[in-house]
Amino acid sequence: FFKIFEGNITFKIPIYQRQYSWSTKHCKRMFDDILQVGKDVNSKSHFFGSIVYLASQHHNATVQEMIVIDGQQRLTSFMLLLYSFYKEINNKKLDIDISADEIANIYLANGYRQTEEEKQKLVPTDTDADTFKMILDGGDTDNLIDPSENILRNFTYFEKRVKALEDNLEPLWNGIKKLKHIDISLTEGLDNPQVIFDSLNSTGKELNEADKI
Repeated sequence: FFKIFEGNITFKIPIYQRQYSWSTKHCKRMFDDILQVGKDVNSKSHFFGSIVYLASQHHNATVQEMIVIDGQQRLTSFMLLLYSFYKEINNKKLDIDISADEIANIYLANGYRQTEEEKQKLVPTDTDADTFKMILDGGDTDNLIDPSENILRNFTYFEKRVKALEDNLEPLWNGIKKLKHIDISLTEGLDNPQVIFDSLNSTGKELNEADKI
């Protein structure tokens, strides 16, 4: 799952999706699962769910845009966790196979692009976008006029959990590397993303992963 962020790509949440809505309960489960699998030397992987997206076909673009159809909550939460991890390992010498600079410029942002828009790795819906960007830019969220409470609350939660590990951050990093997901890419022009989104989130019986495939 971690490798889904590699390359010059931007995951964009379309306007027809609801805003970020995960509670602390969801974030706690995600963090606990990642930490547990990271500590278990016999565990090879942990299934993180599916990510369904439409890859745009703009040939002149320097950054590939991915319209997220399903997986918004997991993607956003993971980015908040990863940024919390990045902040904690920055300026620390840890026995892990990645640097804070790599996390910042490859996985949290397209750090080597020119414009601010090109650098964004994830663009949430309008109600969450400013708060999310302010956090990842290291800005003062107190200056936000109408902040996203869910984004702020869950980022604060992840920060506290990561800091509580102190210098024992290797198991968390090991767990992050063990995450696996189902990657479903739609074809632009052939698939209608909103119809698929409505189908995946219908009021009927919830689709399981086999149904989605």
